[in-house]
This record gives sequence, C-alpha cells and structure tokens, in this order.
Amino acid sequence: MEVKKIISFITKYKLYSPYQLYRFLYYNFFCINIQGGGKSYLYISRYAIFDLKKTSTISLSQPVDFGWCNMHRSKLETALCMGENSILHFTCRTNKKLLIGYGSYIQVGSNATLKIGNSFINREVKIICNKNISIGDGCIIAMGTVIRDNDGGNHEILSQDYVNSKPVKISNHVWIGENVMILKGVTIGEGAIVAAGALVTKDIPPHCLVMGAPAKVVRENIEWKA
Repeated sequence: MEVKKIISFITKYKLYSPYQLYRFLYYNFFCINIQGGGKSYLYISRYAIFDLKKTSTISLSQPVDFGWCNMHRSKLETALCMGENSILHFTCRTNKKLLIGYGSYIQVGSNATLKIGNSFINREVKIICNKNISIGDGCIIAMGTVIRDNDGGNHEILSQDYVNSKPVKISNHVWIGENVMILKGVTIGEGAIVAAGALVTKDIPPHCLVMGAPAKVVRENIEWKA
C-alpha cells in the first residue's frame, strides 16, 4: 500500500529523476518556510532556478507548478528571486494547481510582499515587487506581461514628492492581454479587461475594457469568462 502511495506521489508531481525528487524535497521541507498542509506543494520544473535568502518565506495554501511548460522540449529558464524578509503568498485555498508559465521571472525584494490568488500566469511574465503587489483569484495574465510596483533599483527623480515604489492591486477576475505593462500605484478593478500592449499608469474601474498607451477606458459594463 505504501509503495503505491509513493509511486502515485512521484507520478503526480513528475519526480522521475533523482534531481527533481531532491529539489522537491529540499525546497518543500528543508530550505524555505512553506506554510499550509495537506496537498499544498511547490512543484519546481527542471529548468527553474531559485535565488532565495534564508529569511524569505513562501506561504502555500494550494499546489503551485512553477515553470509550467506546454512545449516539452523547451529549456526556457523560469526564475524566482527573493530578498531578506520577503514574502511570497499563494492565497487561495484549493486543490487546483496554480500554473506559472516557463520563462517567467518573479522578483520579491527585501521586506516586500507578493500575493497571488488562484489565477493563471502564462509564459515569460515578469513580476517585480519591491513593496506590495497583490493578484486576486480568477485572473488570466497573458505572455509577456510586466507587473512592477517600482521604477527599478536605486533610480529616482530628484523631487521632494517622488516615491520609487507604490503598491499594485489586481482584483479578482481580471483579464490581462499580451505584452501589457502595469506600473506602480495602480489598482485594476474586478472583472476588467486590459487589451494587449496597453500601458497601465492609472487605476482601472471594475468591468471596463481599456487599451492604449497610456491605457484608457473604451467600453464599460464588460463581462467575460474563460
């Protein structure tokens, strides 16, 4: 019976090689503080790389596939970088696996918090969090999207009222198209759609379609489903 459970576990999380099994056990049970019991595991693809400070925390309440790939021969690297006292919190409590696509890059700076609900993150998405970014449930984030709550590094405009980093909030059930850029201090309302290539610099009301650079509302009272 125990042998069947072990085989089932290895098959479910695709831990076919000793290297994959070692990484799964190391990150889930020894390296970082992963919270949440039961079936909440972090599956790390073969070509994913981690750079995590010892004081960083990953909090899991659902299974997460980091580096999900639908092109089996691709070796595109998926990266996670976390600074001192940083928090990455997967907030949704469900047994459904959350997918983070291959080629994506997630950076959580020192003392910053990134929250991701039960949403879909496609390939080559960049999330740069130096303060606070939250992504709700039921969101679709298309390939090439960039989400950042900061202007980058130590860059600054020489002005008394300048702030390098401001929180970003993406509410539930938001559809973000390809190659969208979402900048600091933005809140995107529930049910909104952001068209491909948009540059989001200001808040977006709920259930609106926005497009352009900078993004502007072109339709209201939008409803959509995946």
